[in-house]
Amino acid sequence: MVADDSNDETKSFVALTVGTKVSHYKIISKLGAGGMGEVYLVEDTKLKRQVALKFLPHYLTSDRDSKARFTREAQAAAKLNHPNIITIHEVSEYQGRPFFAMEHVEGKSLRDLIKIKEASLERVIDLATQICDGLREAHEAGIVHRDIKPSNIILDKKGRPKLLDFGLAAVKGTDKLTRTGSTLGTVGYMSPEQARGQKVDQRSDIFSLGVVLYEMVTGRRPFKGEDDAATLHAITDDTPQPLARFCTDVPDELQQVVDRALEKDAETRYQTASGMLADLKRLAVSGLMPVTVSAQATRARKLRWAVAISVLIIAVVWGGLQLKDWLTPAEAQVKSLAVVDFDNIGAEEDAYLASGLAEDLAVKLRKLQGFHVASSADIRRLVKENLLPREIAARLKVQYALGGSLLREDTLVRVNVELIEKETGDVVWSDQIDKQFTEIFQFMDEVSRKIAQALEVRLTPVDKAAMAAKPTDDAEAYDHYLKGRHYYYRVTFRDNELAEREFERALQLDPDYPLALAGTLRPWAEAKAT
Repeated sequence: MVADDSNDETKSFVALTVGTKVSHYKIISKLGAGGMGEVYLVEDTKLKRQVALKFLPHYLTSDRDSKARFTREAQAAAKLNHPNIITIHEVSEYQGRPFFAMEHVEGKSLRDLIKIKEASLERVIDLATQICDGLREAHEAGIVHRDIKPSNIILDKKGRPKLLDFGLAAVKGTDKLTRTGSTLGTVGYMSPEQARGQKVDQRSDIFSLGVVLYEMVTGRRPFKGEDDAATLHAITDDTPQPLARFCTDVPDELQQVVDRALEKDAETRYQTASGMLADLKRLAVSGLMPVTVSAQATRARKLRWAVAISVLIIAVVWGGLQLKDWLTPAEAQVKSLAVVDFDNIGAEEDAYLASGLAEDLAVKLRKLQGFHVASSADIRRLVKENLLPREIAARLKVQYALGGSLLREDTLVRVNVELIEKETGDVVWSDQIDKQFTEIFQFMDEVSRKIAQALEVRLTPVDKAAMAAKPTDDAEAYDHYLKGRHYYYRVTFRDNELAEREFERALQLDPDYPLALAGTLRPWAEAKAT
């Protein structure tokens, strides 16, 4: 008897081969396949860029509820925008098979780095810190990854780690995933609660990160058995060997971080990624980390300590005032930059948004203590000369230029941002940030934070409070204000009337909007009143 598979949604009616069109994507090659799906390198024919498409496996497509849950989870993950998380651009279906369009990163996995055993402890801590920061971002958005492992972490060309497979994560407020139930994950990196089939939360990810950190340091996993059952038993019952058994010169503080991350009881483990991140950062700046794992590194570390102590003694001799100055960031450490108007690559009427966001981003950065930001008036003057961002930075004698492009599609605002070093022309940091216009203030906060991170500017509590401040709670009022300011800079009489009208509309939506109120008090408004 032949089975009737006419309603079988698990089969693909068109083979996914080179040249196949999937929506506005054209398949270039197959990148790989595994238990959780197939990944293809494709060309985005609309935006003329390469991205990766990941198709969910057939066993998930056969169940409508599972498909719906995975789609909701992927949509939630797509809201994450962090330098250490792969960006998800789109969630869709093809021939009944859900797929994700993701950022394509050319690089190698963390698994490859562990295999060659060349990473210094400093590098290990740096990687763990960045991965943990990505987890913190996800957890704060209510997303638990559930499959943290070296092969799910890719290193880009700059060596920056990025977490993969957030589209398969658990999202707070959604239904529990079926099929493998709560044992979803990879044996060897599971938490004890995962191994027992119990409910998991963000602390499970922290345990898995502890396993990865242990493996980065020692080259081996802390829990391993002859088969999966033995490995799961080790996870729930065995105490891992100390790091020092496999790697000399490991600071006790690093062992403490690993021990706390690998606590069997979730209640005594790190409760948040932020807690683990804070300890990793303290470890990184404490001066305890050697350059390499060798006797030579030990001597180098002792030498650095000797130099540091000598400098401290000299500072004390100079007196309290000099010591204070020594501990305070030098003026030379302040980062200087010019924020250039974004190129508007969308409709002509959105030009006001491209220039307005850049100017307000500059205003926000000026409030941060570690930055010196060039005058927006000076930048507007130089933009008229059709200078490149790097050339503008050179003319204004600042270290960096921030520029990019903006595309508005209905309620979505997509900004590609680049931070360029004036001297070398190198792109220090870049990102694509997609926000609904109602989230536009989050865009400026996010860019400010990422620039500070890229330039290693430490944000104080005062800085963070300044970043969180919003000119208004009404995004539509802000939109009208930006239009009004755009017209104001044109300075013709007709433009003055348009500017006044936009400022008044902003005030109608938010009567307590001080910037809009100031706009209505411009000289043309006063002349009209008299």
